[in-house]
Amino acid sequence: RQAHSAVVYEDGMYIFGGERSAYEYSEVWKYTFMQDAWDYQPPLNSFAELNRHDHSAVVYEDSMFVYGGRSPVPRGDFWSYNFETRTWASIPTSEGMAPRFGHSAAVSDGIMYVYGGYVEQEEGNGDVTDQIWAYDFGDAKWTKLGPRYDNFKDVWIEDPSDAIIFPMSIPSPRFAQVSVITGVNPALYVVGGVGGESLMDEQPQLWKFDLKEKEWVWIATHELFGRYDFAAALILDGTQLAVYGGHAKGSFLDDVFTIFVGDTGLHYQSRSNTTII
Repeated sequence: RQAHSAVVYEDGMYIFGGERSAYEYSEVWKYTFMQDAWDYQPPLNSFAELNRHDHSAVVYEDSMFVYGGRSPVPRGDFWSYNFETRTWASIPTSEGMAPRFGHSAAVSDGIMYVYGGYVEQEEGNGDVTDQIWAYDFGDAKWTKLGPRYDNFKDVWIEDPSDAIIFPMSIPSPRFAQVSVITGVNPALYVVGGVGGESLMDEQPQLWKFDLKEKEWVWIATHELFGRYDFAAALILDGTQLAVYGGHAKGSFLDDVFTIFVGDTGLHYQSRSNTTII
């Protein structure tokens, strides 16, 4: 399968969803690290709407939270999966947040940040977006951080202090990127993705979004970052982002490289087969 999600909880990695030959999965599988074994996780309940791919999945407390994706049309629903009880529950979403897929999501201090994606618009049309949304698990509240074109009008934009303040340089709209949150002063780091007029122009940048100040900062541009549909994970206590594979320039990639992310600088190292750059 492809376009599934993978999250880590306690002693294992959990795989959800994905697609193969136009069939969307709704299964959850667990890979237990110490036992080097895969096990299907039979749910105690299930819903036909769960089948999807190109969604986001994050872990908060003892649950996995799945937002959006497509099956095959863009989806705008939000679900929780409890690892201990193996049960699913539907969670309300915001009326202002259109269905989307290919977005990215990460959690910090009880808040999930959702960035970018391909967003469904009227009459079945769509486009890539540069929106960033926040979901507060404690208040069960969605907030659009920006870009905003109004304040107060709707509940998801009612507080101007939650908004990105312009003028400010921000990443161009994109989807199929990776986002992670790390740092002593937590920030959302966004790598790669595609966008542009063709919707398939690689975006070879690394951007940082300061969660406290709500400010975007361009960090670097490098040809290694110009890829999409790739996998990445934080390593070494969250100081480096390990990136693997993906697509670029019409080809599949099999390289691995790391990016230092955090509060003290940037460097990157690449390994492609036996070549180190």
